[in-house]
Amino acid sequence: MANLLAEVLPADRLATFFRVAIEAEEESRQPARFLAGIYSDCLDRGLGRAFKELYESDPGLNVAWHLGRVFPNLLPNGEFIPYVQLAQKALEQVVAIPAQ
Repeated sequence: MANLLAEVLPADRLATFFRVAIEAEEESRQPARFLAGIYSDCLDRGLGRAFKELYESDPGLNVAWHLGRVFPNLLPNGEFIPYVQLAQKALEQVVAIPAQ
């Protein structure tokens, strides 16, 4: 899945996508998650905040959002965040990501 995301997003956007995906997963697990929504709702809001105008117009982000919605379901329960963190570390070793 990370390879597919890397095909549609440049490294800086992929790094942001990974960060937002982790935040969305954490937010959707909160006790008051009925207020936050499910993971895909949280991912949608987070990507909208992170990419602003680009979010609606960039085809790569559109594809990434669709891939990102199913991403957690492809991994065993509790493995999503560690997997994304490993993908982030791998990305950092390959490409210099600008600080945010």
